[in-house]
Amino acid sequence: MYVSELCLKNFRNYSSAKIRFSSAVNIIYGNNAQGKTNLLEAIYLCSTGRSHRTYKDSEIIGFNAEVLKVTLKLCKKNRGEIKIETEINSAGKKGVCINGSPIKKIGEMLGYLNVVMFSPEDIRFVREEPQMRRRFLDIFISQIRPSYFFNVQQYIKILRQRNALLRQIRENAKLSEMLDAWNTSLSSIGARIMKERQLILKSLDEYAKENHRKLTKRGEILRLAYLPSVKAGDAEDTNSIEQCFLQALRKSTDNDLTRLYTQYGPHRDDISMHINGKDLKMYGSQGQQRTCALALKLAQVDVMEEECGDTPILLLDDVMSELDSGRRENLISDMKKAQTFLTGTDREILCNISSQKATFFHVDSGTVTETS
Repeated sequence: MYVSELCLKNFRNYSSAKIRFSSAVNIIYGNNAQGKTNLLEAIYLCSTGRSHRTYKDSEIIGFNAEVLKVTLKLCKKNRGEIKIETEINSAGKKGVCINGSPIKKIGEMLGYLNVVMFSPEDIRFVREEPQMRRRFLDIFISQIRPSYFFNVQQYIKILRQRNALLRQIRENAKLSEMLDAWNTSLSSIGARIMKERQLILKSLDEYAKENHRKLTKRGEILRLAYLPSVKAGDAEDTNSIEQCFLQALRKSTDNDLTRLYTQYGPHRDDISMHINGKDLKMYGSQGQQRTCALALKLAQVDVMEEECGDTPILLLDDVMSELDSGRRENLISDMKKAQTFLTGTDREILCNISSQKATFFHVDSGTVTETS
């Protein structure tokens, strides 16, 4: 799988641009605030239907423009060329076409273009609140199993309805009779989500451990584990998870009514990360946390390849400046199996990253020029 062409119109600081890329390594360099990351963001948008930098679509529309358009051409193994077109207007309306045919829901575009993105901000995955780690899992699993995306959307809808009912029961106790119906629905779909997370994290753990050993020259051992808010006897059996979840919801009814929100379920889960047995969030250095995030991103590539039979696109935004020479060398070896987009300000460092043939692009104020 590789991106062959990207066309932009009114996308951030690009009023108009058309770039043809190499199927191997694409190095995008230039000074800060010129538009390097914007190119990666546009590719990411065509993969997930959203920006990795903002929740507000209006923020990615060019200054004084009413509509943006991103057109991406993708070559996939055994499927030929696929064209993905995304339009967003200033009113927030979004439209996506796949090979000229409009899709009804953004979730339908998932699985066409699989990407793994690493940026300096991804260290927040390790440092910050569980919500960041849940979002990482949800976006990742949705790319390789689009049905998961719809399960998450349905779960969020049911969760909101149950929480609304909790508030209504405070005013009218008779409504409590309706609560168990929502418990049943929430536990049913929530169990499917938790099972998928458990299975995918099991695979991520094995690959991340090996990638981390390479990045640290076997000096440290990284382990990941899923921390569900509901403990099931068999964490990989949907029925077992569902029954434990339903029981937890029923037992927590009084506390839920006091707090007016649902305390158990996949919306309360987390991921643990340990290096040599020590909690990475609590005791890890910034370098260790960054290396963990990178090892996990590389594990995504491995799992996607295993699950989908094709290698995803690797988007590396200013990564080399954050790594020492040893970790750079180990990262380079992993770049060989995926089309890679690599941004940075120091051309000299980027030129020396690999013996692989690379295509260079210089970015200056929203203008992209291929260079030798």
